[in-house]
Amino acid sequence: MWPASIVVCDPLLGKAPQVPLVERDQKIEAFTANRADQSLTERVRLGKFRSSSIRSDGGHIFRRHGISPAPKRKQSISWKNFIRSHRDVLVGVDFFTTEVLTLNGLTTYYVLFFIHLETRQVNLAGFTPYPDQEWMEQAGRNITMEEWGCLKGCRYLLHDRDTKFCQSFRELIKTGSVNLLRLPARSPNLNSYAERWVRSVKEECLSRLILFGESSLRRALQQYIVHYHEERNHQGKANRILFPSRPEARMNMGAVRGRERLGGLLKYYEREAP
Repeated sequence: MWPASIVVCDPLLGKAPQVPLVERDQKIEAFTANRADQSLTERVRLGKFRSSSIRSDGGHIFRRHGISPAPKRKQSISWKNFIRSHRDVLVGVDFFTTEVLTLNGLTTYYVLFFIHLETRQVNLAGFTPYPDQEWMEQAGRNITMEEWGCLKGCRYLLHDRDTKFCQSFRELIKTGSVNLLRLPARSPNLNSYAERWVRSVKEECLSRLILFGESSLRRALQQYIVHYHEERNHQGKANRILFPSRPEARMNMGAVRGRERLGGLLKYYEREAP
């Protein structure tokens, strides 16, 4: 039961006096904090309140802290926990744009990529200045191939509401036994792994280059992906290299030498062979 200092009913009116909302919240939260031996549902069960005005306060506190009602509390899962539980079978897909100097002038190219959330492995599906339906369908066929498609072993594919992800592309992905999760509009944080990779490739590579033609863009992306996978440390993975190309035994032997790619734009260090 709630203490009299929180709930005081008027015997004539049959209802509790109005108390400022913030003051009531503070009293209720202070009282529930002292009842740690009971479950959250029992501590703040709305049916135990003796006043309709106080009864609404419990729901107000729940909503403010993002807690679902008791019947739905065990049925729902937050997006953070969903990502954490399914990270090994989740792949994110997205586009980013970059400017390329061609014979026709400065042209915007659209780059389509996929990133596996658990391993952080990135696969380029291609790039084009005209990502129409036919191009997207061919990209869908490539990534769903049984032998070397990057969606092998994947159960969920995260994508935004970009119209380039057309219905025919979505149907091709479904043929590979992959469930598509279409994210809400204007929510890049829900596909944060893909968004973070876009920031990395632009800040560390593309924004520092003047690209002349498709071959220049292809070479820059290929070199950066090798650097990203085999030479670059990742803070989100305990500062480790994702897919080191050197044997583990060699990493602790030999002199440390600096290496570089793309004319010194990408630099890294490794030990020489003894």
